[in-house]
Amino acid sequence: MRACQDAGVRAFLVLDFDGVLNSFYRRGTFPDAMFWPVEQTAVPATLPDGEYEFVLQYAPELIERLNGLLADESVQLVWLTSWQVQIRRVERALGISPGRRGIVLTYPVGPYDNQSGKGEGLRAFQDGALPGARVAWVDDDFLAEWRGPVADTVAAALPTQRAEDVLTVCPNPDYGLSRAQWDAVEAWLRGEVAG
Repeated sequence: MRACQDAGVRAFLVLDFDGVLNSFYRRGTFPDAMFWPVEQTAVPATLPDGEYEFVLQYAPELIERLNGLLADESVQLVWLTSWQVQIRRVERALGISPGRRGIVLTYPVGPYDNQSGKGEGLRAFQDGALPGARVAWVDDDFLAEWRGPVADTVAAALPTQRAEDVLTVCPNPDYGLSRAQWDAVEAWLRGEVAG
């Protein structure tokens, strides 16, 4: 994180993929507040027991808005997803093209919970960072209330970051990010909302 700050980055978008950009609901239209229409595409992924193809569902309008935000090189995309390094295949398939290449955080994956090491991965990334960077952390699972208080999750994963500099968003995984949630992320990272 510090190297990014030294290169002029002032804001970080920490982004999960499944349940955020890849929506799970596959029957019928989405509610009005969500991004619609959606498209589907197949992306290969290598798992320990072989190569598989996953059908992803995404909203082209949301990808366009993501690319618009990431065209600003003072905003750094940080992938924190169970796809880990294979998220590069997803970037190509969906046309995600940040102005500054996205960083992929790897983390230890538990045998029964492929999300459990996310805090450790993010903590290692932010170690040594200067205070005051704006962070928008979007995750449908790791930030879910059933895992415990979100403030505790953020404090453990970003121990040197001030709580008032972190926006957390936990989308409904059926539909992914809503329009209002994405608007909030954009405004936060652009500094249009006070911390």
